[in-house]
Amino acid sequence: MIPLPVYKEYQHACLKAETPNKAECALLAVKMLNGIGDLNPYALDYPVCLSESKAKYGRAQRIWQLTHQLAGMGIEPHQVGLKLKSEYEPCEENYATTYLNQLTVKAALHVNKDIKWNECSNKLHYNSTDMTEVSTAPIYNSLIDGKHRLNILVYSGDDDGVCGTIGTQNWIWALGYEVAGKSWKSYEVNGQVAGYLTQWKGTKLGFLTVHGAGHEVPAYKPEIAFDLWKNFLAGTFTDK
Repeated sequence: MIPLPVYKEYQHACLKAETPNKAECALLAVKMLNGIGDLNPYALDYPVCLSESKAKYGRAQRIWQLTHQLAGMGIEPHQVGLKLKSEYEPCEENYATTYLNQLTVKAALHVNKDIKWNECSNKLHYNSTDMTEVSTAPIYNSLIDGKHRLNILVYSGDDDGVCGTIGTQNWIWALGYEVAGKSWKSYEVNGQVAGYLTQWKGTKLGFLTVHGAGHEVPAYKPEIAFDLWKNFLAGTFTDK
């Protein structure tokens, strides 16, 4: 989806540079985002919403996340050609929006009836440094090394372009544990390869990719997700 020259430009400026220029990297991120067109980055091979309702295209979360990151750098979205669309929601999320904005639901939740719920807010601004630059990976080391004997399964849809499996692999392999037996072992559901499993010795930690699933695995592969859940409860993916 991204041409090699643009990717190399991003690698040189943002991945290999000793001190990457955040503003330049943000511009390149916008360039890549605009270049791929109206794909759903959370499920690359699934159709986007074509409804003529207020929800259209299907990449609201990514747009708003990038907007907040730019704001943290003092860059206005329009300066880099990023078009904000407050009505930029996937079709399926219309149901949640409609439901939560019903007066009866607001009353049940004790919410001010004048407040309108939206998927993404332009009024809330999180600390972009904390959100993007502080790793939570050491928490896994603490949970595992603390001998809590917790079953921990990290799973990742391989059709997700925002939280891609390669990013998950980068931190989970860096935790420093020894692999138990085979790594990246295929597993099947109803005779079809459903993904790949890796386990680590003495950790009760497993990492599972879900083939063909987007960001929200049960939404795209419900049958595999149900099998995943049953095997997790049974310790199949984590007890090594």
